[in-house]
Amino acid sequence: MESILPENPKKYGDSLLLECNISNTILHEIANENIFLSDVLSTWSDVTHNLETKTSSKTILWNNKDITSNNKTFFYKDWFERSIKYVDQLYNYIIKDFYSFDDI
Repeated sequence: MESILPENPKKYGDSLLLECNISNTILHEIANENIFLSDVLSTWSDVTHNLETKTSSKTILWNNKDITSNNKTFFYKDWFERSIKYVDQLYNYIIKDFYSFDDI
């Protein structure tokens, strides 16, 4: 069976894409001008984001259209490979502040 994901999905976190609150700009880039695939990924993103908002307090950090730097989403592969996936993993609840980059 042929994969519907882009040729290089590792750039965006492989199957993590199916969990992200991803922007339409990134979706179009991933779909590589395949309008059907872009629509499928956009709809999937909308549905899963709406479900997560209602059922979970965890927010996925990567490829999240609501979390940007210079108006771009991001994905740090090395952090993801160390199991950092959610925003709350960057927060130290003991001192009630975010971890520094050095601590992460």
